[in-house]
Amino acid sequence: MASSLDNPLFLIGLAIIVLSSLVSFFCFIRVLIWMFQNDETTWGTVCLVLTFLSGLGPLIGYVLGWTLPREGQLRPTMGIWTLSIVVTIVGTILVIATSGAITTQ
Repeated sequence: MASSLDNPLFLIGLAIIVLSSLVSFFCFIRVLIWMFQNDETTWGTVCLVLTFLSGLGPLIGYVLGWTLPREGQLRPTMGIWTLSIVVTIVGTILVIATSGAITTQ
């Protein structure tokens, strides 16, 4: 039986997931920097603490990134972050579909 690693689509899906996750990470860092520079220190601290305690910091940062920006300062970053989330989902579907985990009988 062939390994999933022999399937080029599986490897492409993994690469898509890794790259889009890195983009998401940098967008989260950009939102945190914006929070600390624009008198949203409390929210920035909450996001940082919850990232390490429960992993919910990026989710809160994502929601606040769309709701807090003044004059659309974060709109480009949030658009990129949203696109990277969609691309991560597509990569995950590709990996699942080509991994052989789903079989038909």
